[in-house]
Amino acid sequence: QHQHQSYSVLHPHLSSSSRNRKRFAREARAIEHLRHVNILEIFDYSGLDATDCYIITEFVEGDTIVAAVVCRFEG
Repeated sequence: QHQHQSYSVLHPHLSSSSRNRKRFAREARAIEHLRHVNILEIFDYSGLDATDCYIITEFVEGDTIVAAVVCRFEG
C-alpha cells in the first residue's frame, strides 16, 4: 500500500456523461504505465463503468499549480 496518495475526482456534472467517463478512463489508462519524473504515478482509477470517477496518484510535496503561476507572474 502507498503511504502518500492524492485523489482526483471528476465533478459530478461531468461524470454524468458517458462520453466524459470514457475519456477520463482512457486518459488514466494511457498514463498508468508511464514512468517519468514529471508524470505522477497512477495507483488506481475508478474504471469505465463507475458513476463516481476518480484517479488515485502519488502525492508530491510542494506548491500547488496556482501558487506557482501566481509566483511566476507576480514575481
